[in-house]
Amino acid sequence: MMDSFTDDFWGGGGYDYSGTYGGGDYYNPPDTSGTGSGIVSVTVPGKSINLPGIGSVSIGGFTWSGGGGTGGNTAGREVASRLSNQFEVAMKSNLAAFQAKTISQSQALSNFDTLWSEYNAALNQAGASEKTRALQDRQRGGKFDWFAAYRDPISGTPGVGGGSPIPIPGVTGTGGLVSWLQNNLLIVLIIVGVAVWAGVRK
Repeated sequence: MMDSFTDDFWGGGGYDYSGTYGGGDYYNPPDTSGTGSGIVSVTVPGKSINLPGIGSVSIGGFTWSGGGGTGGNTAGREVASRLSNQFEVAMKSNLAAFQAKTISQSQALSNFDTLWSEYNAALNQAGASEKTRALQDRQRGGKFDWFAAYRDPISGTPGVGGGSPIPIPGVTGTGGLVSWLQNNLLIVLIIVGVAVWAGVRK
């Protein structure tokens, strides 16, 4: 389902842009020097991403102007919102092409991974705070979980793949003992097996 970007995800502060600026390249934040007027103009350069079996997908290529600061529709939030919408459309197209059997499973998985990597890079234009917010909500286990929505139906192995998650405050399993157990499951199974075997021998 397409994100509405009107929920609490975009509330509670954001990347603080001040002044009037624009530019930078696709992978780097724009220059934050400016007039200090509180009105910002952010230009996100366009880029074409070639997806085998689907074709060229256009990302970016827009300019947003409005109020700066941490309240309301800040530049960082708006940029992250628009980029997220553009990438989600591409994710949906990739899944639809796989379901229609116009691309193979390996092509579709590769396309997803390419889109996720490009999304990560493009979000540099939104600033560090909004980039982190956007990735947290769309990584595996996140609020909008693109992996469950657009990768798992292709791979057929729900919950597998997704890289290293960005810790989400207040979510169990992103650190400490639980995280160690999850990342060292084989060691845990061996220890349990030895303990059971030793108990049987007594």
